[in-house]
Amino acid sequence: MIVLTGKPNYPSGIIYPGYSKYKIDFHFSKNLEIVYLPIILRGSNSHIKLALNYLSFCVMIFLYLPYLLINRNIKTIFCYGTSPFIQAFPVVIWAKIFKIKSVINVQDLWPESIAAVGIKLPNIYIKILNLLVGYIYKNSDLLLVQSKKFIEHIKRYKYNEVVYWPNSFLPIENISLSNISFPITNENRTFLYAGNVGKAQNLDNILSAFSSINTANLVILGDGSQKKYLLDKYSMHKNIIFLDRVTPADAQIYMKLADILVLSLEPNYIFNLTIPNKLQAYLYSGKPILGICSGVSAEIICESKSGLVSNFDINEIKKNIIKFIDKNDQELSLMGKSGFAYYNSEFNHELLIDQLEKLII
Repeated sequence: MIVLTGKPNYPSGIIYPGYSKYKIDFHFSKNLEIVYLPIILRGSNSHIKLALNYLSFCVMIFLYLPYLLINRNIKTIFCYGTSPFIQAFPVVIWAKIFKIKSVINVQDLWPESIAAVGIKLPNIYIKILNLLVGYIYKNSDLLLVQSKKFIEHIKRYKYNEVVYWPNSFLPIENISLSNISFPITNENRTFLYAGNVGKAQNLDNILSAFSSINTANLVILGDGSQKKYLLDKYSMHKNIIFLDRVTPADAQIYMKLADILVLSLEPNYIFNLTIPNKLQAYLYSGKPILGICSGVSAEIICESKSGLVSNFDINEIKKNIIKFIDKNDQELSLMGKSGFAYYNSEFNHELLIDQLEKLII
């Protein structure tokens, strides 16, 4: 198996140590070959640099992919269609030319996802992106969508075949809880938000709610464009703690240590259709979930009986925080077990891999 990807530079916009800036890097592990293509780095809080980052990756895919197809016996190209979704454009072109199967795993709905994160483009650019997305949908052999809600949205295009294939969570086994702890000295319930600290996460309302409740702790684990703003506004509150981004293994440990996990997404049409990846991780952790969200995320939390969901009103958020504080350990444990059972029935990694092999082979 060969993986084509760009040089790692998320979220800081600075290339990770150990990778060259202008050369192609290779990494080999068992039967896996990872090819790191040079790209324009995303920078920090710059829409122009982000656009150039997206375009440079698409160009590198277009240039490097035919080299692979000529020199290797490749039967299927699987494209993980997160942003930039137009990365799938060179995939479907070269797949058609070389007469091999193209499978596009749709993670984001473009161009709507661009507007959802606050980027405004001229109408002519939106029209061009719509044409590119339509071409990708119509010319791929198989579309895999991470949310059932995507199917209705994609129906406006003429597509060949679309299948619901959700994301999973690949746990790190045999982790030790002994080396990590929260910097908390009280016995209050600890709520944890883990992930990107950006505008799309709508964290300001949550922190505002917790700032007036002294009988619960909130830990924000991660980095992002809104972290400095939130730090400046809420760092004086002793029950609100900010921790820096950690490794996936350590993040998994923090989830295990928390009493309740927090999922938050701002009200937005596209976010309502999308299952955020962290939801699968939260369900797997076996901990109850405080959801400040709507759409498919809220539906999953309610259907799985894994937590409580509120709208985005601060008073409503407070009510659910207090409900969690008042619940005993047995009630919280039951919610967590319900979430884990739902994960195993809907998002189990081994089951989804088996399904994928049947779909693409």
